[in-house]
Amino acid sequence: MAYEIQDHAFIRFFNIEITSGSLVLQTEIAQDANEQDRREKQLEFGFDEELTLKDDQVALALSLVCRDYEYVIFEGIAISENVKQVIGEWTGAEITCDIHPGPEGQIVIEGRKNYAALFSGGFDSTALLSLMPDETIPIHLSFGGLFVPEDEVISNYSFPEGIEPVIVTTNLYRTKLHRNGDAVNFVLAMPVIFFCENLSLRYFGWGHTLTAAGGDLLDSKIRLLSKTLPPVKCAGVDCIPYVNGLGEYVTTKIVLTKSQEEVEASFQAARCFANGSKALRKRLIINCMGGDVALDDALIEARKERPELANKESFVPYMMLFALQKLGLKRVSEDFRGISPDIVEFTKDWDLSFFLKLNPIPLEYFPPELVKDYLAKLASFGIEVCNDTDLESFEKVRLLVRGIVAGNYTKYGLFPEDVEQKKRQIHRLRYKLKQREKQINSFRFLSRRAAHLVAQRVRRR
Repeated sequence: MAYEIQDHAFIRFFNIEITSGSLVLQTEIAQDANEQDRREKQLEFGFDEELTLKDDQVALALSLVCRDYEYVIFEGIAISENVKQVIGEWTGAEITCDIHPGPEGQIVIEGRKNYAALFSGGFDSTALLSLMPDETIPIHLSFGGLFVPEDEVISNYSFPEGIEPVIVTTNLYRTKLHRNGDAVNFVLAMPVIFFCENLSLRYFGWGHTLTAAGGDLLDSKIRLLSKTLPPVKCAGVDCIPYVNGLGEYVTTKIVLTKSQEEVEASFQAARCFANGSKALRKRLIINCMGGDVALDDALIEARKERPELANKESFVPYMMLFALQKLGLKRVSEDFRGISPDIVEFTKDWDLSFFLKLNPIPLEYFPPELVKDYLAKLASFGIEVCNDTDLESFEKVRLLVRGIVAGNYTKYGLFPEDVEQKKRQIHRLRYKLKQREKQINSFRFLSRRAAHLVAQRVRRR
């Protein structure tokens, strides 16, 4: 079947071969009608245990890399009408595919009860597994290449008795399909869709934490990664955001309750695909929480370079404030340069305890029956939930960090009045929204009243 879509971006999946141990297919990608811009690549997945895949599962999993196109084309598989609709709404694209006529090919959702954790062996996923139920099944998506240290950690990891990880190998990163739009945030969920029936999965968790970037603490970002992605939900699995409201300091605190050998292994896994600055940042966080890891040649070399504080790529400024307060300027300056003593002086008395607490937004997406056990598990690690004062402290820090990154920290949030100004702006916005809501309600009332009068006149005639 040939497709000639003029002047539109599209992605096409064809020559799809499904076996009990693998999924292999060809992809064609075009950003416009120019033949030279079209790229064909082979995408492969390997499964370490026998797996029965349905066409609906294949289509839902592949849709996680399709949000950057106007047309999505599936050749050689037939999917359910409701799956086609979900993929269309999720991608915003026009979907071309064959429709499966009967119910026998649909995904069976009833009766599932198992949990899965997307596990890489790094700090965030190790903390995730520590917070989830003991019977949780770890699923590892193995990308190979630069990510080999993750595979080594998984192969030597001490899982609870009777628990074996499920391994899915893929060349996804080499195809660069994960770079399609925002797909990099979503592709880790592919194995959950692949194994939803075979493992009888009802819930899953993944290691999307509050990173060192202050922007990730914005409500919209937290909510996006706390919700269940529509293709995953269509497969009958709900996301439980166990670590989505936790920052790196908190996940590190949890991992440090394990043996030093496990800490070192998680550190190696966490350094995959990371530059020297990020490795230094991770070690600094470990030091802040009372732990340490060995200095290898790569870390020693990175320390010699001493990256700039206001590095927009590594988002150092946000986490640095807590490190400065905890370890002091001298220790932090051993790894990073460009730290103004004025910043240390102005922030030395700030309450930064929110770095060590849970942002409460993800709790809105928790099954109500699981919240109590989750909070109890957090409490066992000494982790509390942020209160209003903590969230105000974050706003104060966020404004300061904006200034650090901009190279002019006196312009933003260095003084308390900046926070008060922000509060006034929010208050004015809320007032305007309430006034607008009153206008809309008044208009609705008048509309209903007018409709009623018209109906009365009609009856009189």
